[in-house]
Amino acid sequence: MFDTFMRRAMTTLKVLWWVTVVGGATTIGAMYGWQGHGWDGALGFGLIGFTAGSAFAAWFPDLMLIDLLEHAFVGLFRFFWN
Repeated sequence: MFDTFMRRAMTTLKVLWWVTVVGGATTIGAMYGWQGHGWDGALGFGLIGFTAGSAFAAWFPDLMLIDLLEHAFVGLFRFFWN
C-alpha cells in the first residue's frame, strides 16, 4: 500500500513538473510575442514556447530535485505510514 502511495505521489510530481515547464515556456513566449508583435506574435511565440517546453519536459522527466525529494522523504513517509 505504501508503494502505491509513493508511485502516485511521484506521478503527481512529474505531472506538476510537466505542467509548470510547459505552461511557463508558453507564457513567456506569448508575453514576448505580444510585446513585440501583437496577437500574431503572441500566438507564434506561444506555440514556439509550448514546443520548446514540451521538448525540455520530455528530455528531462526525472530531474535531480524530484529524485532528491523521493530519496529524502521515503524514509519519513514510511515512518509515518507505519
